[in-house]
Amino acid sequence: VGDQLIVSIAKRLAAATRPSDLVARISGDEFVVLCEGLLDEHVALDVAERIRTAITGPLVLQGVEIEAGASVGVAMSTPDLLATQSPADAAVTLLRSADTAMYKAKQRGRGRSELYSEEMRRIAQERQTLASELEQALAGNQFSVVYQPIESAHTGRIVAAEALLRWNHPTRGLLAPGAFLDLADESGLIAPIGDWILDQGAQTVAEWIRDGLVDPSTALHINASRRQLSDITFVDRTLTILRTHQLDASQLVLETSESNLVENNPSVLRTVNALTRQGIKIAVDDFGSGYSSLASLRTFPADILKLDGTLVRDVGRTDGGDDPMVRSLIQLAHSLNLTVCAEWVTTDDHVQRLKVLGCDLLQGNRIGEAVDAHTFADKIRRKLNARQQ
Repeated sequence: VGDQLIVSIAKRLAAATRPSDLVARISGDEFVVLCEGLLDEHVALDVAERIRTAITGPLVLQGVEIEAGASVGVAMSTPDLLATQSPADAAVTLLRSADTAMYKAKQRGRGRSELYSEEMRRIAQERQTLASELEQALAGNQFSVVYQPIESAHTGRIVAAEALLRWNHPTRGLLAPGAFLDLADESGLIAPIGDWILDQGAQTVAEWIRDGLVDPSTALHINASRRQLSDITFVDRTLTILRTHQLDASQLVLETSESNLVENNPSVLRTVNALTRQGIKIAVDDFGSGYSSLASLRTFPADILKLDGTLVRDVGRTDGGDDPMVRSLIQLAHSLNLTVCAEWVTTDDHVQRLKVLGCDLLQGNRIGEAVDAHTFADKIRRKLNARQQ
């Protein structure tokens, strides 16, 4: 499905551009269009919107309807750029600028077109500074881990904890992954950072088990990026860390984005298959936030489907909210032998309604906020003591 989707998008792009325009695919789901002779920013944005509109809309692939969409970044060449840089360097600068504008479009809600600006340049420079500081963060012991419980909807007991990275930046304060993880991925630092968080998480869960705070089968959830899953050495490194802390492979759940389902990347699939052969479980994170479909799960070796919070937040409303969609997703996932976890569970109504809809696992602030290992353990102790009284 992934390959067919890319081909279909490419055809829509070609139909929306001039014969003189250059259309090229530069990565998994990213395309670049080079348009000569566009001197006016407003005209360039009109072209970008025409391209975005052409891409947007349903596609039927292998009998399954998929909703395609796009975010577009626009960068304009200038006489100054061409006068001060070689053609090759100018091309790299334009690509980088367009990429920055595209990410800005995504941040503003997807399905948008954005023109690169000086403000974006300033932000890009800040990102470069942050990237260089990131290299020092791991060696400088600036990272920490917080843990959010995942509860069984059937028993109400904690069955897993998701380890989430935090950066204790010396001047910017506590930073969540959204502020820096894509930089780590781009720079390749995601590998050592990912190994570090896995080591910390495995050590912590092993300690909870030894202290009798959690069941011996309690699982650890860790996020894994496309870059990590494209590296076949990731498998051996992961297994080594699990053995070091005497955790079984079945106690690790690696969460990956739903875009990896659609792209059908051979490197990712090779690594994921190698991981699952060892007993490690795979969860598809934030399912329902993008353009993938359950049909993709037939070929992607997933074990757990994590429903995106945008689907969960309206569950239980008096007008029905997203109940029918969530119910259908849960039923379809179960037909594929997938366990379903709901994220963003924030109210008692969410908990009760998701149980009725057949959800298996619950995660969110109503179940428990993400806290450091010590606080997490203290909360479990208080619950255990309350049960014994």
